[in-house]
This record gives sequence, C-alpha cells and structure tokens, in this order.
Amino acid sequence: SPLTDLEVAPSRTYHIFQFSTSGVASTLTVNLLTGLFEGAEQGVSYLECKGDRRPCNWQQGLNYRKKGFPPSSMINRTIVTKTHATDVEELQEMFKDDFDQIFFVGNERKDQNKFLPQEYCGNQTFPNVLCLEYNDLQYEDKEGLKSVVGYVSRRIQTDFPYFAGVSLKEGEAVQRLLDMAEAYKEGSKGLKISRYGLGGGNAINHTLNDESGVTN
Repeated sequence: SPLTDLEVAPSRTYHIFQFSTSGVASTLTVNLLTGLFEGAEQGVSYLECKGDRRPCNWQQGLNYRKKGFPPSSMINRTIVTKTHATDVEELQEMFKDDFDQIFFVGNERKDQNKFLPQEYCGNQTFPNVLCLEYNDLQYEDKEGLKSVVGYVSRRIQTDFPYFAGVSLKEGEAVQRLLDMAEAYKEGSKGLKISRYGLGGGNAINHTLNDESGVTN
C-alpha cells in the first residue's frame, strides 16, 4: 500500500537504486534522490558490481567494504544507493529479501547514444523503473535547479504510486545540490566531498560542471 508519511516510514520497507552507465548525470541524480528521501547531510552510498555481479562491494562515503562483504547486511543503512549495474532483474533478485519494495531510477543520454535497456523505460513490465533523460536535468541557476528538483519529485510520485501524496524533501534536495557544487568548486577533500560521491580516492569518482551544475 502507498506510504502516508515519509518521515515515519522505516527505510527497510523500501529502497531506491539509481542505476546507469557513466556520463549521464548519475551523480546529480543520486544526490537529488538522497536529498528528497534522506536530506542534505546523508552520505551517498554506492554498490559496485563487476563481472558476474557477485560478489558486490557496498560503500558509503569513505567507508569502503571489502570485496565479498555481504551488501545485504549494510544496504539498509540508507534509502538510496547508486550503482552502475544496469540489470534490474539481477538487482531485484539480489535484494528481494531485504526490502518490501525496490524502485529503480535510471539515466539515459540520447544525444550520446547512452541508452538503458528499452524494456525498462516506459514499459509496464517494469512499473518500478523510472528513466530520466540527461537533458531534462540541466540547469544554469538556482531557479533552474529548483525546477529540476520539482520535476524529478513529480515524476517519482506520478510513476511510483507508492509515493503518491507523500511530501518529499524538495528544499533539502535543492540545498544538497547547492552544497555539492560548492564542495566541488572548493576542491574539498575527505568527508565533505565524499558525502556527494565526488571523489576522495574511492569508487565514486565523477565530475561536476560548475558552469551548468550538471554532474556526470
């Protein structure tokens, strides 16, 4: 049944994976989602799956978990997790016993022919998958950023009836992305920059275009 109060809903009941290849605004998206659901201060978490996708590594900020550490024992520490694994069915199978509901928000960039498997996008076979287009996430100023956050928030509530009527944390998402841009411009190291998955020598290593605010 749909949620009625995001604040009191236990995070274990649902989880959101941001999934995509690189270069499609995935860092922006995972931070936007983290802001909407967890607030401005939460550290980004990341699931790294290579080869046959088993075992996977899970990390949050600089807390890197060695290969083979069971992700299911850690992943419920957050609501949102980023991954470059794009097999939704495999991820669902991997975590089906950990959450009541699993949702996927993917990114594409059509002008560079970076597509997700089309069975995931706009197909009722996967009603728990939402696909976002890179060009719909571009902004140039704070008002544009607010519009992007509002757009993604509406898409979540429209595409995922589970969240219909829930008040997401749009203000915190906007502040989080503003803070992320500032952290990048300052070249901050350690905890501050790892909070957003911008670097720090770990597996989350992407760039921010400080002219437009768009991340890869």
